[in-house]
Amino acid sequence: MQNASQRRYRYIGSWHTHPFGRARPSRSDIAAVRAISREPQVLLRRPLLMILATRPSRRTYRERNVRMFMWNPDLSALIAVDLQAVREDERQYPVLAVDWDTVVA
Repeated sequence: MQNASQRRYRYIGSWHTHPFGRARPSRSDIAAVRAISREPQVLLRRPLLMILATRPSRRTYRERNVRMFMWNPDLSALIAVDLQAVREDERQYPVLAVDWDTVVA
């Protein structure tokens, strides 16, 4: 994506769900983010990790259901950070149209 966007956009982290769990990092989450922070091709010492706790029976959103974390290489730990939602009409940057088949290939 970085090359496809002429280096305007780049990887900053990842997200995933914890079905029937809590929105906090597991041991495998910590190991994965640590590995990403050390990957020379990624060039990102402090990747972000967003976790969404899901429950199929609950149809309401609660603040504790989604949390964001940032890797702190000095502490070798994921630290909780504030997550802010931005409305579509407040967005400062245009959405990039990307050919994902080209990016992932």
